[in-house]
Amino acid sequence: MNPGKIIDELGGTSVVAGFFSIRPPSVSEWRSNGIPKDRLICLAPMCERKGIASRKELFPNEWHLIWPELVGVDSVHQPTEQEGEVGHV
Repeated sequence: MNPGKIIDELGGTSVVAGFFSIRPPSVSEWRSNGIPKDRLICLAPMCERKGIASRKELFPNEWHLIWPELVGVDSVHQPTEQEGEVGHV
């Protein structure tokens, strides 16, 4: 997947930089040089929740090594707002 698209879909350069407490120019470089693997591993669950790309799509050859809990799972269940609420009756 295109690094620029991922960055844009997550809110843009400044937002993504804020996730990691780094300066926006560092994230701007990712647009042409690619998102570093360790950073993309951190961003992958957010990408999945926002419907940008699944972790399996972002790491097709090694997703099972990074997230072994996904082995045997067709899709990751995302809790609804109600399911995420504590004490909801």
